[in-house]
Order: sequence, then structure tokens, then C-alpha cells
Amino acid sequence: MENFTFYSPTFFVFGKDTETQAGEYVTLGGVKPNPRSGLVYEGIELCRKEGVDIIEIIEV
Repeated sequence: MENFTFYSPTFFVFGKDTETQAGEYVTLGGVKPNPRSGLVYEGIELCRKEGVDIIEIIEV
């Protein structure tokens, strides 16, 4: 498989070893159902700082 990037309008990165790029994207780990307000405000500040205009919820 050849490496490629696909935009629609979400940014996807495909290819060998592309998981090593994960640190380049904004994430807020440790979120649980009904989070404490401190974590919520941390997420709000992160979004403001990074200019985030959409949040994706990923269940693991």
C-alpha cells in the first residue's frame, strides 16, 4: 500500500508508520463519562489555544 493523505473535510492520514504522527494533533486524554469540571475547563482552554472548531468523540 502506498502512503497517501485524504481530506473530506476531516483530516485522515494513511500509510506505514503514520501512527508516529499522532502527537502532532490536539488530543485530551483521560476523559471519562461525567468528567470533573477541571478537566472540562482544561479541554475548553486547549480548544481555544489550538483554534479547534469541532470535537470528535472516540470511544475506545
